[in-house]
Amino acid sequence: MSRENMRERVWILSKPSPVADELTGLIAAAGISRAARPERATVWLVALPRSEAIEVLSRTLPPHVTVVDLSGTLRVGRMGRYALVDGDELVDGDPPFRGDRLACPAPLPAAVILGMRRAGLDRHDFIDGPIQVSAAAGVSVATEGRGGTMSLSRRLFHHPQAHEITTALSGIDVANFACMVSHAQPRGVMAIVTGRLTNRGLHRVIPTTEVDDFDLGLVLDTAEVRHRLVLQREGRGALFTLAVVMDDITFQATNAVRLVKALHGA
Repeated sequence: MSRENMRERVWILSKPSPVADELTGLIAAAGISRAARPERATVWLVALPRSEAIEVLSRTLPPHVTVVDLSGTLRVGRMGRYALVDGDELVDGDPPFRGDRLACPAPLPAAVILGMRRAGLDRHDFIDGPIQVSAAAGVSVATEGRGGTMSLSRRLFHHPQAHEITTALSGIDVANFACMVSHAQPRGVMAIVTGRLTNRGLHRVIPTTEVDDFDLGLVLDTAEVRHRLVLQREGRGALFTLAVVMDDITFQATNAVRLVKALHGA
């Protein structure tokens, strides 16, 4: 689709925040036109606090309007399509369509899902039993009102974000999902996934050989997702440890822009 046909398509509903600010800059840099009024937009980008986004998303919107929700409202309510982009497609294998209600992912599950996919661990017949997820993240992922130097997620076994992983990686279960937030770190995520490989997985999955370029600092202010995979042979299978790093703020904003570009063929 030409730039001419993309004019005045996007309406951004946001309040000042790191993600909203980055989203606005990326929309401009991509040359995606913004609508002068909401009724002229075909895409609504919702980057409001969840308490305000609920009111917006509870309205009856025209069927031609595509909603890209970064607030977590659709995701937490398990409404719409899970809209995590990997390469040129959503993780469900189909492109976004006009009129979709697109629920952008939470950063921690997104890191796990993309890391598992890129390491070749996204096939259930390669995984023997459930996986365990531990993560360290910057204050950008912290729940509003929580503070201190370091805090641990309230739920360790039945964390609601584990559902994102099990939905995107069909047939793979999550035994526990624990996140620790460092309030001294402004942004960034490191996720650690451990589990067992089947014999079949052992012969198909390739561990990482180059590790010098694996560091959270190397991906800050980028949308890059890097991973490192280590295997330890055990019986007919193997234990695996997968580490994934990404900048949650830049990734969330970039994921939303990729959805818009994929929707309009930009």
